[in-house]
Amino acid sequence: MLYKKYSALAIFLTVFLAVSIINAQSVKKLIPYDGTDGSFLFEQIKADTVANHGIPADRVYELESGGLYLCRQIFYVEAGQTLRLKASGAKPIIYLYQTGTGSSPSNPPGYFVRQRGGDLEMTNIALVGIFEPDPEALNNIQGGMIRTDVEGCRIILKDCIFSEINGQVIRTEGATNMIYIENCIFTNLGSLTTSNFGAGKGIDLRATSCDSLILINNTFTNYQDRVIRHYNFGDPTAGTGGIDYCVIDHNTLYDGMGFHGTLS
Repeated sequence: MLYKKYSALAIFLTVFLAVSIINAQSVKKLIPYDGTDGSFLFEQIKADTVANHGIPADRVYELESGGLYLCRQIFYVEAGQTLRLKASGAKPIIYLYQTGTGSSPSNPPGYFVRQRGGDLEMTNIALVGIFEPDPEALNNIQGGMIRTDVEGCRIILKDCIFSEINGQVIRTEGATNMIYIENCIFTNLGSLTTSNFGAGKGIDLRATSCDSLILINNTFTNYQDRVIRHYNFGDPTAGTGGIDYCVIDHNTLYDGMGFHGTLS
């Protein structure tokens, strides 16, 4: 635990998360991959957003318990929208799958989600950066899974598993409103076939600020570099944006190389 101050803010966050889940009532079920183009995860969500001119405000995308899903494109969450993914029972697995296009068609997309001002909520999902049933996929591990591109985004992850990335699971490129992660597993972070020892991190805050960073009861294992990176590599003397409220409570770290340490 770095800093712990259970205050009015902590109570507010707990209530806020509960209200957010309660208010999200419009459920759309997504089918597992069945061999057709329309069953790719991105295509199913895109079809819904096209029909509704964006993600409906109260939309929740529900994945089938134990289902297998393939995603071959990055999903962009625009300002004012929230992408909510959830499942009950056995965790469904989302594999980042080869795109089949461009100069490297065998590569999966470089990210699962990029937030352009919008928010992300995931509950009880397993997200894997490569298509593990194909042994050749190990040669094509890409950069990350979740990235914020502008300021003001929010990320809530509960009871999820994140595995097989080159760079980091979460990367922020703009001042972030909140990152809340509870009961999640981060594993198999880093790949020397496509990067270096400085990659393979859990969370990369870069040089940006974060209003609230809350990590509770998570496990980080088989990681190559830091659990949390918050460092201005481009201009170290300029420092970084602040983390206004931080709780790191009851997390387990093991089998990590920690090439640059644990936290920076």
